[in-house]
Amino acid sequence: MSIAIRIFYKNIGIRGLENVPEKGPIIFALNHQNSFLDAFLVTGTTPRNPYFLARADAFNNKIASFLMDIIKIMPIYRIRDGISNLKKNEQVIDRCRSIMQHKHPVLIFPEASHEYKCMLRPLHKGIARIAFGTEFASEISPKVIILPVGVHYENYKQAGYNVLINYGKPIKVSDYEDIYKENPKEAMVSLCDNLALQMKDLMVDIQPPERYHDNYEKWMANRGYFRDLWMQFDHDQKLVQEINNEPEKYSSDPNANLKSPRKWRFFLWPVYAFSYISFIIPHLIVKGLLKYLFNDDQFEASVKVSIWFIIAPEALVFQALIIYLLSNLLWVAVLYVFLSLIFGYLTMKFYFPK
Repeated sequence: MSIAIRIFYKNIGIRGLENVPEKGPIIFALNHQNSFLDAFLVTGTTPRNPYFLARADAFNNKIASFLMDIIKIMPIYRIRDGISNLKKNEQVIDRCRSIMQHKHPVLIFPEASHEYKCMLRPLHKGIARIAFGTEFASEISPKVIILPVGVHYENYKQAGYNVLINYGKPIKVSDYEDIYKENPKEAMVSLCDNLALQMKDLMVDIQPPERYHDNYEKWMANRGYFRDLWMQFDHDQKLVQEINNEPEKYSSDPNANLKSPRKWRFFLWPVYAFSYISFIIPHLIVKGLLKYLFNDDQFEASVKVSIWFIIAPEALVFQALIIYLLSNLLWVAVLYVFLSLIFGYLTMKFYFPK
């Protein structure tokens, strides 16, 4: 999966990797904007390989359920999944505790939902329940920590763009022991509030929700552009904070700050055409899966990364075999595979991004 992610994105910016402990129980707490891809970025950029939770309705499809079981995803149930199903969460929480007691990491999306928006939604208390339940219900060493993580996408669905993953400072669950002993509910609220503040510092957070679209347009209209990924992120984060606080000072003219189109992309169209034909089989399979098996378009990038990169090599070998059988020339088949890989890479890195 790490290789697939690094091919799918033009650049992956990583900050704060030194904050990730090499061993011991960790709860990675991520903002949730892009389905399973958020979690894949953690598994692809750290030496830790966490189990993680996903909304239960994603398991309704048998194929999706099978794939998610392979990559260690556990279902978490919400009220909309039926009141009777909420009891199943206790089993999931117990399993998370058991995983961390064996010093393995768990990844949780404390917002409990995903959406294509650069904003942090209110956190649910499930992460605090799991953290406190593991820390104080059993003797565990080393102690449980929560690691806030912020993910920022240039483009949610398309290949060839940049993505940044920002690992924050660890939060020691043991620091809340005194509060927890006196008032568990207050301890949960305090932990979630602290976690939310730290997560906001690691991402671009457009607020308030009711002004999201207006503030987003103002961000795009007044945005500066930098080659360095983290200079761009720091600029965006500061600009968005200023717009959140004083929106009246900024214009939302959509033509105020348009980037000039990359005219040289025109010369890449033969490369794009060749790679499109070479990978037409996995492209059509992924398109069919998205249309008939996944009702949520926010699974698009996750399906592309996880399925496309599994099917593409087999499809390419199959096509090369057909070419060899038709031409009886091995070098032609080998050349076809070589050009398909090179042109496919160039297309994803340079043709897709606008």
